[in-house]
Amino acid sequence: MNQISMPSRIPRRPAPGRNVAPRVAVIASAWHREIVASGTAAIVAEFDRSDIPREHVQHFEVPGAFEIPLHVRRLAQSGRYDAIIACGLVVNGGIYRHEFVAAAVIDALMRVQLEVDTPVISAVLTPRDFHLEPPPFVCVRGKGRRERLCPLLPQSARLVRQFLSAEGRQLNEQLPFLQNGRGGRLGRHGARYILLKYLRRATPTMPTLARRRISPHSMRHTKAMHLLQSGVPLVMVKDFLGHVDMKSTEVYVQADLEMKRKALDSANGPQPTQAPTPLLSSSLIEWLEAL
Repeated sequence: MNQISMPSRIPRRPAPGRNVAPRVAVIASAWHREIVASGTAAIVAEFDRSDIPREHVQHFEVPGAFEIPLHVRRLAQSGRYDAIIACGLVVNGGIYRHEFVAAAVIDALMRVQLEVDTPVISAVLTPRDFHLEPPPFVCVRGKGRRERLCPLLPQSARLVRQFLSAEGRQLNEQLPFLQNGRGGRLGRHGARYILLKYLRRATPTMPTLARRRISPHSMRHTKAMHLLQSGVPLVMVKDFLGHVDMKSTEVYVQADLEMKRKALDSANGPQPTQAPTPLLSSSLIEWLEAL
């Protein structure tokens, strides 16, 4: 059930003309909370620089971006706030297009501020392919044209920056990040071709590479196994791989259990041990047994 946590008592908005700091409501969606939180933190920092007391800024949370307009309208109609800021992140999850959701949310927020006469500031965003500011992440598209957000390690974000700089490109351009020979988006067959090309180059110095079946899929499988063996919850591995059904991810659990079973089978069983040497003398033991 969609709920919003509201304080029990909120002071009414002061009458116009009074020299007091404005009261602002900040509504944030819980979906991708770690990314949306960076936006709300920037809002608070800007209010601090503008000498707006933190007690004049009240925060609310809703499940997703689609629920933001309704709660913005309720807060605007209460008359308690001079302005309302909406924060959210809209990602294409394969159910409906994120362009539709983003447009619907923005249109609804515009109607609210025109009808209720309360300024509504929108920070409801749709991600680009890469976001390199902390926390860095990348928006990837997989099977079924489903998009998901994957976090980037700091070193990976640095490599992306270095690659764009070396190519003389900008982060916000419309061109694909990795391109094929014709300038289009690099597909899975192109990625496999590049991987195999460099494997052939490396094989003379590392012959063991020739005995292994290395492919983009095997690298993906290895990463998933490393995550699982490091204690990452299975549902997180599912989101990382972009699986729709948990049954697809459970294959990795079965593989991990099989590895453990083989390790146990290859281990030596319990070995027989000799009886411990008595610490008491034989004459003392005979005397005790005769009692």
